Amino acid sequence: MDTEKNLICKQFELERVGYEDDKTFWKGQIEKKDKEIKDIHEFGTKMIKEKSDEITSVIRNLIGSSSAIGKFGENFIQKVHSQMNLGTYTDDSHNKNPGFADGTWTLPSQGIGLSCLSESKLVETLNSIKDIKKFEDDTRTASQLGRINQVFFSASLLEFLENQD
Repeated sequence: MDTEKNLICKQFELERVGYEDDKTFWKGQIEKKDKEIKDIHEFGTKMIKEKSDEITSVIRNLIGSSSAIGKFGENFIQKVHSQMNLGTYTDDSHNKNPGFADGTWTLPSQGIGLSCLSESKLVETLNSIKDIKKFEDDTRTASQLGRINQVFFSASLLEFLENQD
């Protein structure tokens, strides 16, 4: 009986050691895969940044100066409005009077309708004091003149923001 009990205990101990070995093996495999996933993520992030920088460089070379870049963004917004039947977008970028921005978006309605001051920025960094202050001043003036009842400010930053998952 003791011999049978000893055999069962030895067999149990051998199985336990085998399970511990399996556990150690699989833990190592999981850690290895976790590192591979992390490496792939870092590589992918690096590649996206490189491609983003490359595309930004191509766009800059195609369209040139900052005013040309601004015009590119304004034309893009106007084209989207037109294609999606979002009302009328009037290019006001040439109008430097107070109460005007890049454009005015109007969408007629049975009720009040929409009349929206629109400003778009395609920049590396946003000069919040200059850009936003001017937009606030133009908004106030346009509202007081009864030109608008909404505002739209869009900023597209060309600089890649790291660690923004």
